[in-house]
Amino acid sequence: MTSSDGLSVLFAGSPDKLLLATTAQETGLALQDLTVGDDEVDLDASIRLRDITQNGEFTTDANGQAYTEGAGRIGKISFDFEHRDPEEKTRQFAKGSIEDYVFQSRGQVANLAATTPFPHGDMDSTATFGAVRAQLDAEIDGKFALVDLAGTSGFSQANVDRSTMSYSGGLTGSAVRISGDALPVGAIEFGIDASVFSLTLPTQPDPEPQPFSLSFSHENITLSQAVWDQFDPDGVLVQDPANLRFSISGTAIVKEQLADPEFDPLTVTSPPMAVESLVIDEIRLSALGAEFLAGGELGFDAEEFDGFDRLPETRGFVDLKILGLGAAMDGLTRAGILPPGHSGMVQMMLGLFAQQGPEPGSFESRIEIGPGGEVSANGQRLR
Repeated sequence: MTSSDGLSVLFAGSPDKLLLATTAQETGLALQDLTVGDDEVDLDASIRLRDITQNGEFTTDANGQAYTEGAGRIGKISFDFEHRDPEEKTRQFAKGSIEDYVFQSRGQVANLAATTPFPHGDMDSTATFGAVRAQLDAEIDGKFALVDLAGTSGFSQANVDRSTMSYSGGLTGSAVRISGDALPVGAIEFGIDASVFSLTLPTQPDPEPQPFSLSFSHENITLSQAVWDQFDPDGVLVQDPANLRFSISGTAIVKEQLADPEFDPLTVTSPPMAVESLVIDEIRLSALGAEFLAGGELGFDAEEFDGFDRLPETRGFVDLKILGLGAAMDGLTRAGILPPGHSGMVQMMLGLFAQQGPEPGSFESRIEIGPGGEVSANGQRLR
């Protein structure tokens, strides 16, 4: 069921250049009690858009190729979702909102008359948004868990062309609270100043290696004092904000048409991509006064990516570094989280494949993988 209030749609222009202007006070879509095959789904879902303005342009060139470009703003997007399963005694509920959603896009419309296996056009879209609120509630066998999420602002960007698709997004000022009697502990509250995600993948089959990349980060992860008090009531641990950064890149040979809507990753019997090289640009985790860092370069025999039952022959190296581990583990021991003696045991085990670094309490190691699966740490063969 659809609804609208104050909807105005204006068309103008010529057959080769069509202009579209849309405004609306509110429009919405609601779904209820769906039937999927022979099964009835007890479902209520709705989405509402308020204060909508959108302008678009649809043009066609002399060769019949169509292009589209548009921009607009939605003052507020709200959604509700509830699913019930009486037989399984479960219930899932979600509601939320996004404010001040501003977007723009441009692209080349798919050429349906093309003779390529999967014709598609180029597309580029960006969006920014303001405050985000969401509430997720799940009930299973009479016990429930509730997640409250809030954010101050965010962005998203997507691009698809004939050989690559990429997506990036981010959220700032995140605040999360998890509660409910399904948790073994009390309410968990934490915040993240900034979260960013980025992914670039090749999509077209090609015998030559194509670049890919993946990265994400969480800056200044903080726990509420109530959470710290649950496992560190005496305040012996370093409670500074934690940080996580992860970034890899490399090349891969694409074997499947990944941008094809009919491609189903759940039904493939062999990897759709054969990774040829992998660069660990940065892995960095800091928490409890300690820091873990990793980087390296790995190469793979792409021809051996023919199934999911084994890894191909690997070669290369990984550099590892740990700072402040001893002090962090001593703090965990004094807080009663680790049994006495575990700190020294862990550092002794690290000594088997790591070397003392220049900073007190630091360890460094280079893990090398050679032909035939030979593995060594700092020049000492492990396998």
